[in-house]
Parts: sequence; C-alpha cells; structure tokens
Amino acid sequence: MAPALSALGGIAVIIAALPTAGAHAGWWLLAGIAIAACVAPLGRRSTVDTGRAAKPLAYLEILGLAAAGGAVAGTVGLYLVIPWWALASAAVIVVGLFAALASPDRLTVPLAAAVLIGLTVFVLTCVTITPEQPVVVSGGGSAAGALVAALACYPAFAVGRVLAAVVVGVTGAAVAAAALHQMGAARFGLSRAPLRDAVVAADAGALHGFLAVVVVLAAALTVTVLLKAVRATSAVVAPGDTPTMFAAVAMLMVCLAVPARTSVLVAGGLLVVHHLGVIAVRPR
Repeated sequence: MAPALSALGGIAVIIAALPTAGAHAGWWLLAGIAIAACVAPLGRRSTVDTGRAAKPLAYLEILGLAAAGGAVAGTVGLYLVIPWWALASAAVIVVGLFAALASPDRLTVPLAAAVLIGLTVFVLTCVTITPEQPVVVSGGGSAAGALVAALACYPAFAVGRVLAAVVVGVTGAAVAAAALHQMGAARFGLSRAPLRDAVVAADAGALHGFLAVVVVLAAALTVTVLLKAVRATSAVVAPGDTPTMFAAVAMLMVCLAVPARTSVLVAGGLLVVHHLGVIAVRPR
C-alpha cells in the first residue's frame, strides 16, 4: 500500500476522532495523539510476529478497522449539510470498497496529495487569522481525558509503517491544534464537526465548500485504505477474502447508524484488545 494512502487514512481517522477527543481532553488531545502514535506500532509488529497463531484475534482487527472506516464515512454527513447525507456516507463506503478491490493506486495517490494540500490550507487559515475571544462555557477537557483521546485516535495508527505513523501524528496534531487555536478548547469540545466550525469561527465562509470536498475525498480514500488492510488480514484468517470483506462492509454500515463519537471508541477498543492479544500469544 502506498505510504501516502496509509498516512491519509490515519489523518482522516483523527479528524473523525476529534469531537470525542476534544470533548474529553481539550488541548490534552495532543498528548492523546502522541500516546496512540507511540503505542500502536508495537501492536502492529506483534501481529506480524504471531502469524497464524493470531487467527482468532484477526477478526477483532477486521471489525476494528471496519468500525474506524464507518466512523470516517459518518463524518461526511457532518460536513455535507444536505438532507440525504446518509446516502452520501453510504456512497463513500461503496466507492471505498470498489477502490479497495480494484486497487487503483495511480488515481488515489494524487487525490491523497490534494487532500493533504487542502488540510494545509485549513491549518494556515486557522493560524493566520486572529481568533476572536472564545465564549467562556464549562468544559474544555482534562489531562485524564488524554487517555480517552488516545483510545479514539488509536485506529489512526493501525495501518502503515513507522514513517506513515509519524506523518499521521504530526499532521493530525497540526490540524487539531489549528482548530483549537481558532475555537478555544471549550467550543472545540462542544463541536460535532470541529474543522467546519473552526472555519466558521475564522469567518472564512468561502472555504466551506472546499472543506466539504476535502473531507469527502479523505473519507473515501480512508475507507479504501482500511478495507485494503482488511484484505491483508484476511490472508491470515482463511483462504479467500470474500467472507471477511462482507463482514467488514456490514460493520461499516452498522457504524453509520451510530454517532461517529461512538464508532471511534469501538474501533479503538477492538484494536487495542486485538493488539494486546497478539502480544500475549506471539512466539517467545
């Protein structure tokens, strides 16, 4: 899998996790991203070491990756303010599934670069525009919430190599910090779509449509990345990937019926349990 796609997939998962992370951690969500970035690669190496010994646990990984994909697809509805947003989210899953099966990397890599450029524009906009004095409300997160943020962001580092994890961590932290800078921790923690609300706070209405396109592209490419990871895990579970792909797509659709805040925590929990399990059973 192209490193650019792996990195983009992780960044989009962090974007989906920001409402959960911000509600519990505020500025401490940056520490949560760092914790997830440091811990997740250890579990990935353990998965490789165990081979078929981790066969039963591989189903947890498949469901965890699918839940993360469902959370990302669900964010489309938060950024596309249209009556039929659920259909748009389902369409993102269908496109991602097709791309995962067809593996059109020549097309997706340039699109991934376009999304990264779009996120760079978002960060520069939030940083260069002086924020208004944030509204003072209760909340804003706590240091203990960094652990919840780490769990929510954990799936962002579930695929890709160490270099991709570094890119995901740095870029995801930059996007989160830019939105926090513009909105303040309290308003950030109350937001369901922090990137959109940060643009509103910056009075940059011209970027609304642009940001929606970036999120839709990122979501579709991320579902592609996660389903490619499911196909790779399927080789450990059983010959052929049809049953596991059906299970993954079913999990994706189920996650559209629940808030993305719930889906990212479910995904993080499944992947943490999976990684702990493979660490326990790997050959000594």
